[in-house]
Amino acid sequence: VASVWDSVSVEVTGGDLDAGVAGDERAIEVTVDPGKLDHHELVVQVVHGPLDTSGELGVRRRTSVEMDHVGDGVYRATYIPGAAGPWGLTVRAMPTHPALSTVCETGLVASG
Repeated sequence: VASVWDSVSVEVTGGDLDAGVAGDERAIEVTVDPGKLDHHELVVQVVHGPLDTSGELGVRRRTSVEMDHVGDGVYRATYIPGAAGPWGLTVRAMPTHPALSTVCETGLVASG
């Protein structure tokens, strides 16, 4: 997996990305090119949370939601901003396998 990981790419292609009201459900859609891997070898998540004073997605209070693969490399999910104020998100793909204790174990991440 590590030798072909650079062939994986993630692109946000749609969704409710504009400012909204805290507590309202928002949708996101991404396209993932698995490169030399298969989609079943990936887990794709949207990570969202409040932005810090520098406009970055802070480490505290961020949440991840696993996205559903709906076909042709398209993944969709909904998420709910839990607080008022500037809210950000990123999407990440990581390799998965039943033998891994966690999807973070390999340290491989493709983001978009």
